[in-house]
Amino acid sequence: MSETAVIASGNDTAKAPFMGMFERYLTVWVALCIVVGIALGHLIPGAFQAVAALEVAKVNLPVAALIWLMIVPMLLKIDFQALGQVKEHWRGVGVTLFINWAVKPFSMALLAWLFINTGAKWMDLRDDEDEGLHRYTSRLKIRHDRVDEGIRSRK
Repeated sequence: MSETAVIASGNDTAKAPFMGMFERYLTVWVALCIVVGIALGHLIPGAFQAVAALEVAKVNLPVAALIWLMIVPMLLKIDFQALGQVKEHWRGVGVTLFINWAVKPFSMALLAWLFINTGAKWMDLRDDEDEGLHRYTSRLKIRHDRVDEGIRSRK
Protein backbone atom coordinates (compact mmCIF):
# COMPACT_ATOMS: atom_id res chain seq x y z
CA MET A 1 0.00 0.00 0.00
CA SER A 2 2.41 2.62 -1.19
CA GLU A 3 -0.08 4.97 -2.79
CA THR A 4 -2.75 7.01 -1.05
CA ALA A 5 -6.15 8.15 -2.21
CA VAL A 6 -7.63 11.47 -1.17
CA ILE A 7 -11.12 11.23 0.29
CA ALA A 8 -13.13 14.42 0.40
CA SER A 9 -15.49 14.74 3.36
CA GLY A 10 -17.14 18.13 3.41
CA ASN A 11 -14.42 20.76 3.63
CA ASP A 12 -11.76 18.40 4.97
CA THR A 13 -9.69 16.08 2.86
CA ALA A 14 -8.29 12.98 4.51
CA LYS A 15 -5.75 10.63 3.04
CA ALA A 16 -6.76 6.99 3.15
CA PRO A 17 -4.54 4.10 2.11
CA PHE A 18 -5.05 3.09 -1.49
CA MET A 19 -5.33 -0.60 -2.18
CA GLY A 20 -3.27 -1.72 -5.11
CA MET A 21 -4.21 -4.53 -7.45
CA PHE A 22 -2.31 -7.12 -5.41
CA GLU A 23 -4.03 -6.20 -2.13
CA ARG A 24 -7.45 -5.82 -3.70
CA TYR A 25 -7.40 -9.26 -5.34
CA LEU A 26 -5.42 -11.11 -2.66
CA THR A 27 -8.11 -13.78 -2.32
CA VAL A 28 -7.95 -14.45 -6.06
CA TRP A 29 -4.14 -14.71 -5.96
CA VAL A 30 -4.27 -17.15 -3.04
CA ALA A 31 -6.89 -19.31 -4.78
CA LEU A 32 -4.86 -19.20 -7.99
CA CYS A 33 -1.71 -20.29 -6.13
CA ILE A 34 -3.61 -23.18 -4.54
CA VAL A 35 -4.89 -24.35 -7.94
CA VAL A 36 -1.45 -24.01 -9.55
CA GLY A 37 0.16 -25.88 -6.62
CA ILE A 38 -2.30 -28.75 -6.90
CA ALA A 39 -1.83 -28.92 -10.68
CA LEU A 40 1.97 -28.92 -10.38
CA GLY A 41 1.75 -31.61 -7.70
CA HIS A 42 -0.11 -33.82 -10.14
CA LEU A 43 2.20 -33.00 -13.07
CA ILE A 44 5.54 -33.39 -11.29
CA PRO A 45 4.90 -35.36 -8.08
CA GLY A 46 8.56 -36.35 -7.71
CA ALA A 47 9.68 -32.77 -7.21
CA PHE A 48 7.05 -32.19 -4.54
CA GLN A 49 7.91 -35.45 -2.80
CA ALA A 50 11.55 -34.36 -2.71
CA VAL A 51 10.58 -31.04 -1.13
CA ALA A 52 8.29 -32.84 1.34
CA ALA A 53 11.19 -35.11 2.34
CA LEU A 54 13.27 -32.13 3.52
CA GLU A 55 12.38 -32.53 7.19
CA VAL A 56 14.09 -32.23 10.53
CA ALA A 57 12.21 -33.38 13.65
CA LYS A 58 8.99 -33.62 11.60
CA VAL A 59 9.30 -29.96 10.55
CA ASN A 60 9.33 -29.31 6.81
CA LEU A 61 12.30 -27.00 6.22
CA PRO A 62 11.00 -25.17 3.10
CA VAL A 63 7.71 -24.41 4.87
CA ALA A 64 9.58 -23.22 7.98
CA ALA A 65 11.80 -20.95 5.88
CA LEU A 66 8.81 -19.48 4.04
CA ILE A 67 6.95 -18.84 7.29
CA TRP A 68 9.98 -17.01 8.63
CA LEU A 69 10.14 -14.95 5.42
CA MET A 70 6.52 -14.01 6.03
CA ILE A 71 6.86 -13.19 9.74
CA VAL A 72 10.25 -11.47 10.03
CA PRO A 73 9.22 -8.32 8.08
CA MET A 74 6.31 -7.85 10.50
CA LEU A 75 8.65 -8.31 13.46
CA LEU A 76 10.99 -5.66 12.09
CA LYS A 77 8.15 -3.12 12.10
CA ILE A 78 7.55 -3.46 15.86
CA ASP A 79 8.00 -0.19 17.71
CA PHE A 80 9.80 -1.41 20.82
CA GLN A 81 9.58 2.03 22.44
CA ALA A 82 5.78 1.75 22.36
CA LEU A 83 5.89 -1.43 24.45
CA GLY A 84 6.03 0.75 27.55
CA GLN A 85 2.53 1.98 26.73
CA VAL A 86 1.02 -1.52 26.83
CA LYS A 87 -0.18 -1.00 30.41
CA GLU A 88 -2.37 1.86 29.16
CA HIS A 89 -4.24 -0.64 26.96
CA TRP A 90 -4.68 -3.34 29.61
CA ARG A 91 -8.30 -4.03 28.63
CA GLY A 92 -7.41 -4.90 25.06
CA VAL A 93 -4.50 -7.05 26.18
CA GLY A 94 -6.73 -8.74 28.76
CA VAL A 95 -9.46 -9.51 26.22
CA THR A 96 -6.87 -10.90 23.80
CA LEU A 97 -5.33 -13.13 26.46
CA PHE A 98 -8.76 -14.31 27.60
CA ILE A 99 -9.90 -15.19 24.08
CA ASN A 100 -6.63 -16.91 23.13
CA TRP A 101 -6.19 -18.90 26.35
CA ALA A 102 -9.72 -19.45 27.70
CA VAL A 103 -12.07 -19.46 24.71
CA LYS A 104 -10.04 -20.71 21.73
CA PRO A 105 -8.92 -24.05 23.19
CA PHE A 106 -12.50 -25.00 24.02
CA SER A 107 -13.89 -23.80 20.69
CA MET A 108 -11.21 -25.81 18.86
CA ALA A 109 -12.03 -28.87 20.99
CA LEU A 110 -15.71 -28.41 20.10
CA LEU A 111 -14.87 -28.21 16.39
CA ALA A 112 -12.71 -31.34 16.67
CA TRP A 113 -15.50 -33.18 18.45
CA LEU A 114 -18.03 -32.08 15.82
CA PHE A 115 -15.71 -33.11 13.01
CA ILE A 116 -14.98 -36.52 14.46
CA ASN A 117 -18.62 -37.23 15.25
CA THR A 118 -20.11 -35.89 12.02
CA GLY A 119 -17.27 -35.42 9.53
CA ALA A 120 -15.99 -38.96 10.02
CA LYS A 121 -19.44 -40.26 9.05
CA TRP A 122 -19.40 -38.20 5.87
CA MET A 123 -15.95 -39.50 4.96
CA ASP A 124 -17.09 -43.07 5.63
CA LEU A 125 -14.53 -43.47 8.39
CA ARG A 126 -17.19 -44.50 10.87
CA ASP A 127 -19.86 -47.13 10.74
CA ASP A 128 -22.21 -48.41 13.41
CA GLU A 129 -19.48 -49.96 15.58
CA ASP A 130 -16.83 -47.28 14.85
CA GLU A 131 -14.82 -49.86 12.89
CA GLY A 132 -14.06 -47.45 10.06
CA LEU A 133 -12.59 -44.85 12.39
CA HIS A 134 -10.73 -47.57 14.26
CA ARG A 135 -9.20 -48.87 11.01
CA TYR A 136 -8.18 -45.33 10.04
CA THR A 137 -6.52 -44.56 13.38
CA SER A 138 -4.87 -48.01 13.38
CA ARG A 139 -3.32 -47.24 10.00
CA LEU A 140 -2.02 -43.93 11.35
CA LYS A 141 -0.54 -45.73 14.37
CA ILE A 142 1.13 -48.34 12.16
CA ARG A 143 2.52 -45.62 9.91
CA HIS A 144 3.83 -43.69 12.95
CA ASP A 145 5.45 -46.86 14.36
CA ARG A 146 7.18 -47.56 11.03
CA VAL A 147 8.55 -44.03 10.89
CA ASP A 148 9.73 -44.38 14.50
CA GLU A 149 11.47 -47.68 13.69
CA GLY A 150 13.12 -46.10 10.64
CA ILE A 151 14.46 -43.22 12.71
CA ARG A 152 15.76 -45.57 15.42
CA SER A 153 17.44 -47.84 12.86
CA ARG A 154 19.39 -44.88 11.41
CA LYS A 155 21.01 -44.10 14.76
